[in-house]
Amino acid sequence: MNGSYLHADGPHERLAVAFKSCLELYFSQHPTHRYMGFSPDYSHIATFMKAFVNLELNIARLEEHRGGQDIRCEELAANIREDHREIARMLNLPETETHT
Repeated sequence: MNGSYLHADGPHERLAVAFKSCLELYFSQHPTHRYMGFSPDYSHIATFMKAFVNLELNIARLEEHRGGQDIRCEELAANIREDHREIARMLNLPETETHT
């Protein structure tokens, strides 16, 4: 894994890159905290990671429903598109680049 969200091989790698990005964002917003031993609080991590975790859950649910109810698959696909938009916003990426 090279640390690129766009080139991550699977869910574990994507979540690892997302978490590292979460920490980097926090320390860029609070530069002195890195050297004072502070770390982001749980709400910062939960807020940042929400779209990434939801994306992985929705991808797994979609895989389970393949060949099943079309309405449920369409709903999950819409959720995945929304997760991609939110991730693109947080990582400052063009929307089309986050699709897996």
